Amino acid sequence: MARLATLVRDRRLTRRIEQAQIYGWIVRKRLRAHLDGRLRRSRREPRQPIYLQPAHAVWQLGPRHLVVVGDSLAAGIGDPVPGLSLVGWADRLALALRSRSSAMDYTNLAVKGLTTSQIAARQLPLAQALAPDLIILSAGGNDLLARRWDPDAFRHAYAALLTGLLATGATVFTTSWHNLPLAVPMPTALAQRYSQRLAEAGAIVRAVSEALGAVCVDFWALPELLDARCYSADGTHPNARGYLCVAQILARVLAQHVGLPLDPSSLYHPAETYPAPAPRRTLVDRLPAYLRVGARHQEVLA
Repeated sequence: MARLATLVRDRRLTRRIEQAQIYGWIVRKRLRAHLDGRLRRSRREPRQPIYLQPAHAVWQLGPRHLVVVGDSLAAGIGDPVPGLSLVGWADRLALALRSRSSAMDYTNLAVKGLTTSQIAARQLPLAQALAPDLIILSAGGNDLLARRWDPDAFRHAYAALLTGLLATGATVFTTSWHNLPLAVPMPTALAQRYSQRLAEAGAIVRAVSEALGAVCVDFWALPELLDARCYSADGTHPNARGYLCVAQILARVLAQHVGLPLDPSSLYHPAETYPAPAPRRTLVDRLPAYLRVGARHQEVLA
């Protein structure tokens, strides 16, 4: 009887294990289908950026002085692409604005590797001294990719920096991030951590911008930026094609919110042509960069 009871228990246990495996397989399949569907919809359906708080300044010919504040994404760090010059989005936008008003001054204070508090310490006094009427802030990447991500500290530092920029009286645009792991293949653990931090940081930028009265351009899940061909070999920075996409998005923002339409062709240099499709980089191509990232617990956005 004892042996029979043991056999029955073993069969029941085996049946439960099989049921759990089947259930787990179904859950994973449904989750994968849900995520794939979201990605297909985000790529198929054009989504406009979210603009928070309309800008109040309206220029007839363009701003008098454009100042860009931020880190490597604002400085234009990345890889070249055949047919395009390696020019950051800020330089392209300034080129287009100068096509309307050649007298416009342009200053890019961005430096790679700086956190938000470091940007406030080094670039805020310079930006205030320049007394611009248009400021674009792109900061926070090095905060969310540091060894320890502290959302509260980032919120405090970002609010202090944005408050100082708004004190100049200029119209201030801020930028959030896009969901990079949807575009660039990377190890699952890194992708999950990266996506979560990007979402948290983006929510903070949107909330602070809305509260203080800046114009926030939300890049999250924009189809233009969900193309792996828009990114450099490090898997983090845009390449020349990606920076062109960002410049085109910001040009649309200026047209919609400050009445300043820009000719799309003015974002190109005279010798440039529309770039040919670049080869897609696989996870194997990017693996050395991600191994270096994991070894030091510090992302390649610097």
